Amino acid sequence: MVADEPTMLLSIAADDGGLLRLGVFASFLLGFMALEMIRPRRRVEADRRRRWPLNIAFSLAITTMFAVLPLLAAGAAAWAEARSIGVFNLVDGPWWLEAIAGFLLLDMVLYWQHRWFHRVPFFWRFHRVHHSDRHLDTTSGVRFHPGEALVSLGIKIVAIVLLGPAVWLVLLFEMILNAASLFNHSNLALGSSDRWLRWFIVTPEMHLVHHSRLPGEANHNFSFFLSVWDRLFDSYQARPVCGIDGMELGLEEVGDTASLSFGALMALPLRHRPHGRMSPLKSEAG
Repeated sequence: MVADEPTMLLSIAADDGGLLRLGVFASFLLGFMALEMIRPRRRVEADRRRRWPLNIAFSLAITTMFAVLPLLAAGAAAWAEARSIGVFNLVDGPWWLEAIAGFLLLDMVLYWQHRWFHRVPFFWRFHRVHHSDRHLDTTSGVRFHPGEALVSLGIKIVAIVLLGPAVWLVLLFEMILNAASLFNHSNLALGSSDRWLRWFIVTPEMHLVHHSRLPGEANHNFSFFLSVWDRLFDSYQARPVCGIDGMELGLEEVGDTASLSFGALMALPLRHRPHGRMSPLKSEAG
C-alpha cells in the first residue's frame, strides 16, 4: 500500500467511522422515504404505520448488536494492514488502482454471498425474513435478521483479510452499500432513466424482480450495488413476467406476514422447514 492516498478522508472516516456511517444512513433513509412518497412507482396499499416501525426495528436491533462490536469490518482491514496480510498489502501499486480493484472484488463477494443465501437452506432460514415482506419500499432495505447480518459480517471480514483493502475504502464501501440497499429497495419511480442507470447500478425496478413471489424470478438479480455481476454470471432478468404493476411479492412458504410481530419475525428462522430457492447455476441446470 503506497503512502500518497487521500489521507484527509481516511483520517476523518477512521477516527469517527461509526457516527459517519450512522449519519449517512439516516440521511439516505429519510431522503428516500420522502422521495418515494412524492414519486411512487407502485401503488401502496399496505399500512405504513405498521410496516415502517416493524422494518426499522430490525435496523435498530442490528445497530444495537454491532454497537457492542464496533466497526469490525474496518477493524479487520486495519488488523490486516498492520500485519501486511492480504493481496493489496503485499503489492506496491497506485492507491486509486487498488481502491477500484478492492471495491469491485468486495462487491462481487457480496453478489455470491447473496446467491448462497438463497441456495443453502440454513442461510435461507434467516434471509427469508427479508423476502417475507409483501410490499417493498426503502424500509425493506433494513429488514434483515440479525443472524443474517452476523453471517454476512463474517464473510465480509474473511474477504477483507484476504484482500487487504485500505481502512478508508472499507468504510466507504460500507456506506455505499447501506445507501444502495435503501435505494434499490425503494418504491421510487425513475422513469426513463432506469433503462440506462441499470447498466451500471442496481435500480429499484431491477431489484423488485428479485422479490417476486415466483421463485423462478426471485432467483435473479442478486447484485447489491453494481449490476454487472448479474449480467456476467447469467442471473439477470430485466422485467417480471406479469409486469411491475402485476407482480406479487413475498414468500409462498410463509404466507402473509403483515400480522406478525417483530418477535414472531425474529423467530421465523425456527419455524417451518425452509426450502432453499436454488440459484440457476450452470452446474445445477442438468
